[in-house]
Parts: sequence; C-alpha cells; structure tokens
Amino acid sequence: MSDAWITAAFGVFGTLAGGGLTGFVGARQARRQQEVHERTQIRALVAEHHRWRLERRRDAYVAYLVAANEARRTFVSLRGALLVEPCEEASVRAAVEAFPQAVQGIRPLGMIVALEGPASVADAARDFTRIFVQLWEYVQPSLINAGAAARQDFLQRAGEALTELTEAERKFIAAAQPVLENGGAGAMPDASARVV
Repeated sequence: MSDAWITAAFGVFGTLAGGGLTGFVGARQARRQQEVHERTQIRALVAEHHRWRLERRRDAYVAYLVAANEARRTFVSLRGALLVEPCEEASVRAAVEAFPQAVQGIRPLGMIVALEGPASVADAARDFTRIFVQLWEYVQPSLINAGAAARQDFLQRAGEALTELTEAERKFIAAAQPVLENGGAGAMPDASARVV
C-alpha cells in the first residue's frame, strides 16, 4: 500500500510539475508575443510620426517659397514701375507700399522653417529672408518722387538683388530637397531595428 501511495504521490507531483512547467512556458511565450506586438506598434507609431513631421516640413517649406515668390513678384513690380518713362507716381506708390507687406509675410514663415529644421534648411531660409529685409530697408517712400539718378541707382541695385534672390532661392531648394527626399534630417528608423 505504501508503494501505491508513493506512486500516487509521484503521479500528483509529476502532474503538478508538468502543469506548472507548461504554464511557465506558456506565460513566457505570451510575454514574448506581447513584446513583439508592442515593438510592432512602436515602430508603426514612429513611422507615422515621421510621416507627420515630413508633411509639416514640406508644408512649411512650400508656404515659405510661395511667400518669397510673392515678395519677389512685388519687388519686380516696383522695379517695373520705376522703369516706365514717364514714371507714374500712383504705380510706384502702390509698389513701394506693397513690398514691405510682402516681406512681412515671409518673416513668420521663415521662423516656422527654422523651427522645423534641419539647420541647413533654416540657414538657407535665414539667408534668403535677409536679402528681402535688406531690400525692404532700401525701398524708401522717397522712391515715389525720386529723380532719374536715384531711380537709376535703385534699378541697378534691384538687378543685383534679383540675382541674389535667385541664388538664395536655389540654395534654399537645394537644402530642402534632400530633407524631403530622404524623409527628414535623418533616415527613417529601420523597421528591423530593435526597439527597447
């Protein structure tokens, strides 16, 4: 009888040990599956955030370029108004008044570009904006009634400024394109990278 009890005890112990081991292995496997699921979710969130940042940057860069082109168009209109002989005061006045407003539209968008980054694009936008601000300081209401010599001086400076603006725009685009093509300042996180 004692052998039966020992056999029964070993049977119960074996069953309990087997059940415990099965439960332990099952729990460990479930935890691993949960970790894999969490890593997958984190990668998806990182990728979504990355796409969102890229869209924000693209929107900021486009808005900045649109405002810069509007300011350039306004500046070209001012230059055109000064080229007309005889110079029409109303046209010059409208252009002189429109240019500062156009430049003021660029400045906050340049700040957004600086915040969105990266530094290479922010620096290019800052240089581009600086040229407009320098022109703004050069465009004076006195141009409205300026004599031929003052107009000619402004027109010469305007020609140089348009060349500077074109070069600054090229530099901005050259800095922005790789950021947008490569998905941001750095490469998008590798989907196979281990997320801890």
